[in-house]
Amino acid sequence: MKAFLFIALFACSWAFAGGDVVNNGGGLSEQAIVFSARHYNSFIESCLRYDNCGAKAPVNAYLKRVQTCSLPKLNELYFATAQEEPALAPAKTYVLLANGHFVINRELLYSSSKEPLKVSGAFGYISRIYFDHCGVLEFSQTVDIAKSFASFAEADGEQVTIGKDNLYLPSQRWVRIRALYSDLIIEGPGSFLRLSCPSGQLNGCNLLDTQESNLASRFKNLTLSQESMTNGLLHFEVEGAFIGADRNRQYFKLTADYQDEKPVQITLQGQSLELPK
Repeated sequence: MKAFLFIALFACSWAFAGGDVVNNGGGLSEQAIVFSARHYNSFIESCLRYDNCGAKAPVNAYLKRVQTCSLPKLNELYFATAQEEPALAPAKTYVLLANGHFVINRELLYSSSKEPLKVSGAFGYISRIYFDHCGVLEFSQTVDIAKSFASFAEADGEQVTIGKDNLYLPSQRWVRIRALYSDLIIEGPGSFLRLSCPSGQLNGCNLLDTQESNLASRFKNLTLSQESMTNGLLHFEVEGAFIGADRNRQYFKLTADYQDEKPVQITLQGQSLELPK
């Protein structure tokens, strides 16, 4: 299984490490990019284990070169439009400023339909930027590689989808839960949450941790056991197994309530988890 994950971000007028409302996407593409940047080392390690991430090109060699490259730190990563940062004109994907700010053009992160990047697509996109930045391949040369990376990421992990194409929610109003190593990624149109168990134990999970995945443990066998909508409140329960870092197997239940596409309560094993602000 491969690793890629999400994290909630911050917002400011010039969009440091994310944004709040961008191109009708709610800053979700920015969140995906920052998350992939945070966990890019884990992604590289996974690709190096799994046959070039499924790409025809020799991406292992490229990724090893990226590993030795000086990549921007998270506090150096920014988002802006060409109007906000003239150095991005005309339609540059990113620019490294003299002050050390690594600025990504947020206008280019959204499709013509204003749909945000998916989890998988973010790793492909940030790979294109890093390959170009590190002198491995130019941005224009990495379209097929990015598609392979996205397919590799999309195929990773088990998942269940709640509320899509059923009676409970209108079209596109869904919540998807994906198992990735010791994390559960809870993704919806209006929010991204990462349930993380960095200790490799089920009793050490939370929604606020920013460490990388524990590669020795994982969630498995996800099953949607209950789903209902009452007075606009979506309630669902997901059950499965957690293989701890000590290789012990535990069964778990995740319970969640969503109102207006936003989580209002999430519990794991009956314990309420603090939601990110």
